[in-house]
Amino acid sequence: MVFGVGDQDIAAVFVQEAVGGELFAGDLLAGAAARHPSLLWALVGALRALVPAEALSHIGVLLSLVSCGLALGLIGRELAPETPRAWVLGAMAAGAAQLVLGGAPTLDPLLVPRLVALPVELFALLAAVRQRWHVAFLLAGLALCVHAPSAAALSVGMGVGWVPRRHEARAAPLLALLGAGLALSLAGGQLAPMGVDGPSWRLIEARLAHHLVPNSWPLATWVAAAAWSAVAAWALRRSGAGGTLMLVLAGLLGWALLAGVLGPVLEVRLLLNLEPWQALRFVVLLASVAVPCAMPATRVGAVLAAAWVALCVGVSPRSSRLGPAERDVIALAKWASKHSEPGDLFVLPPNLPPAFRERAQRPVYALWKDGGEAQFDPLLGKEWAERMTRLCACSPFDDLPPEHAPFGRSRTLASAVGAAYDSRPREELVGVAKAAGAAWLVTRAAGDGVAVGPFWVVEVPRKPTEEVR
Repeated sequence: MVFGVGDQDIAAVFVQEAVGGELFAGDLLAGAAARHPSLLWALVGALRALVPAEALSHIGVLLSLVSCGLALGLIGRELAPETPRAWVLGAMAAGAAQLVLGGAPTLDPLLVPRLVALPVELFALLAAVRQRWHVAFLLAGLALCVHAPSAAALSVGMGVGWVPRRHEARAAPLLALLGAGLALSLAGGQLAPMGVDGPSWRLIEARLAHHLVPNSWPLATWVAAAAWSAVAAWALRRSGAGGTLMLVLAGLLGWALLAGVLGPVLEVRLLLNLEPWQALRFVVLLASVAVPCAMPATRVGAVLAAAWVALCVGVSPRSSRLGPAERDVIALAKWASKHSEPGDLFVLPPNLPPAFRERAQRPVYALWKDGGEAQFDPLLGKEWAERMTRLCACSPFDDLPPEHAPFGRSRTLASAVGAAYDSRPREELVGVAKAAGAAWLVTRAAGDGVAVGPFWVVEVPRKPTEEVR
């Protein structure tokens, strides 16, 4: 478990807005919370008045992961009611996080909506297996209020599983629609345009190819997704109670392929924002749990199930450990929280890994990571692109590199923007910071200022006659 990095750094602005604060005024993401409606923002904001932020994050992640394990174990019990070891081994296999088609992990080490919604969704799936459709769709509706993309995918999948039993629970899907209505109300009516114009699509191709542009994905990514899907189908077919889950699996794959392709082909923003490829998270989790349950209840079956767990652990690319770059940013954030005033705007190297906002509780001019908002808010995306251009004095969106591996294009462009920023004269960067109304400038180039790890922190003069310290 880690705190304050990755998507959680982005969410710091949304949590602050949920409690009515203006701490992040001037930040690129200020005012963007309505594009990410989630009950989690208000919940975290309220609980932080009682529990320190980092402790709350760790507790939330631990509870979410334990709940996911419990739900997955219970699903395993439905698949292999006479083989208790399969339940445990299935949950263990699913506990090794995998990166799925569309760049989303099955599990997160961070307190973010995707993780918090997952146990609710898995218990909804458990209810569907038990043919308790009203409970299943009620839980799916609740999950929609926490993380709409994954809950929408699951709702479609469960809808396919519900069709043969619809005479037993005709109104059950309406319960999910109630949740969808509440999720829309959280957005306050601030919905982005349905279509995506040319400039906005260019930004999506640059920053979000790994999530939303399937024709850019390498063959190995598709092969891995096909392998997981085939394993899930095989294991569920061999399991004792896999009939309903087979239909759910078909619904998940159909939603991912149909909506995931139509979104970028037709450039429909709603389909893009629902990130249909999130459906593959459930496919991988089902495969992980179902394989041990499909093994024979013999010693050989136990060995094969244990080998499956080892394989899942071995192919897991995810790590919750902080790297040197994240630790440097955290040290910088610690310095900023002690030596700057709340509300002071910081101009940072644009390719820094996100961790500063949450750790320092200070607004940021713009990071490359922030460009993920381009899919939700075209105006914010345009402003992000302009800020990237100002920071690097370059044209990062003219020539896009190929997506040789998940996140490859985005990382290549981020490195190029960061290198251009680092090569600029200090005086030019100070001018950018002054024009932005920033209080502090951070560079990697040695010079006047305060050295904090590999960074130099410069106080930006508030008046033209002041000298830079």
